[in-house]
Amino acid sequence: MPVSEIAILSYIQSVLTSAYALKKLVIIPSDPIGAYERKGQRDMLRDYYNPRRFFDIVFCLSPHEQGIRFQYGMHIIGVTDSVFQNALRLIKPNAIRCYGDYQLNWVYANRPDPSVPIIVSIHARGTDERIQKADYVFCVTQTCATDISKFLPHHRIFVYADRVNRQIFYPNPPPPRGCFH
Repeated sequence: MPVSEIAILSYIQSVLTSAYALKKLVIIPSDPIGAYERKGQRDMLRDYYNPRRFFDIVFCLSPHEQGIRFQYGMHIIGVTDSVFQNALRLIKPNAIRCYGDYQLNWVYANRPDPSVPIIVSIHARGTDERIQKADYVFCVTQTCATDISKFLPHHRIFVYADRVNRQIFYPNPPPPRGCFH
């Protein structure tokens, strides 16, 4: 059931008033949280959206959600365009993180404070010039990072493992030189 803009903004205000949090993150996931639940990934959601609990408060503002709830260590709120912009003004996040570049134009157009960095996670090839609107890009592969380097300087691109245990999975060493060379 849709929640009114007043109810959403009142909820956000009550969270911010009752907390002394210094570091606030707004995330915009690529899918509804329910999609991760159905895939059996409930246990990883808290750490996935707030690695090492770096942020004191995490708000999930998503057009894919409905209503308001607190789950997985974050405030999950379904928003429309107008509510999104007003929510961002009220939250005053330290960063906004998009999961996928297809939301970047929406976030960029609605970001009321241009000093708040937009961080985008890229998991696949095929990114285009709109990625230039991101302040930082996290890529899950070096191939993605190479593609994105056509549009952004290297100091704004980071490659990370995204839940891959690099103690188990690591690049193969070069084959030994032997009788075939």
